[in-house]
Amino acid sequence: MIRKYKVLFLIMFIVLLMSLQFVDARVKPKKPLSGKIITVDPGHGGTSYTQ
Repeated sequence: MIRKYKVLFLIMFIVLLMSLQFVDARVKPKKPLSGKIITVDPGHGGTSYTQ
């Protein structure tokens, strides 16, 4: 019975170690739009009543 838990724990530990390679731990910038040009396209925006 104890051997079964040891094997299960070992398998879970190996899976955990293998899954750590998929973790993305990069720090994202606080101002993602800093230094970028933002343009606003007004589009048509009207209704059929006003056109």
